[in-house]
Amino acid sequence: MKFEGYIFTPKPFYGTLSSKKDRIASIKAIRRPKKITKLILPGFISTHIHTIQTHARNTAENMELLEWLSKVIWPFEAKLTKKTAYYSALCGMDESLSKGITSILDMATARHTDSVFEAARNCGIRAFIGKALMDQGPKNLIEPHPLEEIFDHLDKWHQKENGRLQVTLCPRFVLSCSEKLLRSVGELSKKYRLLHHTHASENKAECEWIEKRYKKSNIEILEKFGCLNEWTTIAHGVHFSDRDIALLRKRKVSISHCPTSNLKLASGLADLKRLASLNLSLGVDGAPCNNLLDPFFEMRLTHLLNRYLHGLYGFSAERVFKMATMGGAKALHQEKEIGSLEIGKKADFLVIQVPDFVQFNPDFPYESLIHSITSADIHSVFVDGHQRA
Repeated sequence: MKFEGYIFTPKPFYGTLSSKKDRIASIKAIRRPKKITKLILPGFISTHIHTIQTHARNTAENMELLEWLSKVIWPFEAKLTKKTAYYSALCGMDESLSKGITSILDMATARHTDSVFEAARNCGIRAFIGKALMDQGPKNLIEPHPLEEIFDHLDKWHQKENGRLQVTLCPRFVLSCSEKLLRSVGELSKKYRLLHHTHASENKAECEWIEKRYKKSNIEILEKFGCLNEWTTIAHGVHFSDRDIALLRKRKVSISHCPTSNLKLASGLADLKRLASLNLSLGVDGAPCNNLLDPFFEMRLTHLLNRYLHGLYGFSAERVFKMATMGGAKALHQEKEIGSLEIGKKADFLVIQVPDFVQFNPDFPYESLIHSITSADIHSVFVDGHQRA
């Protein structure tokens, strides 16, 4: 397959891109026309999503995090069956692909993780999936030994579908995990080099509960229990202290920034300038707290919020774009395979049809993309060289 357009390589230019099987085979510069009508982008990477919650969209409104979980989300998850979990996850994955997301870091629920993997296998998305590990909290979801299934998942799903599927460890958050569980996650992650993914410092009430119980912050507890390392990605991080940030930097932890979810659940604004020394990525979170799964919206919101906080040059459009692409790839330890358009990398990319009324300006490529292109302009989406949307 061969495509022509303005190509968002690490240094964007107008040219052609061709793929062979699952890899990018060539990228060549050609003369640029007066009007650019096609863009070719690396597939977006959402480093925080709950596809299994998709069918709970528009059911959990006007609540903060802990009430949102206890009154709507946990009861919804507890009622899922293998079949309903499959279709809810499949719906979220299909929507993600249609919006240009080609890779996801997906925290499922306490049961039916196989159903989420089956959905990913069948729809063609690149997926890093983990069972939501909980041994404290809602009685209808917690399990005394939540890690028992992990080795079955590894045998059945890890590195399957040409490496497109991988198993991750997903302790939900400190509130729902015992010290024993968190220590076990840290040990397994290091021993088997497995990604692990959790929520932390998202909401003030959550942080206050942790401080009251442990006399430490979320991040200090995760550090104490051996649950911070280079394989860790933390979602949200709205309320990190300076000490928290220093610990995260020391342990080479990645952050998944979820601006829409943070605002919709009234959790607050994460100041990315404070976090600039960390590897930053973007997450769309779940349908009940976003309620879109749209990386274009997240990029635009991220850029505008940081302009509000820090003025014109607080956080560049290029940096935001790289959060949604290479930042995600680094969080997944896949930067040699995905996250940018380079010869030999995976053929995960999307083609944009620039609307007739938009004058795309190559002098400001990232600003033009983030502020004048939307997911409605997507022409086609490819994962492993196969068209998926």
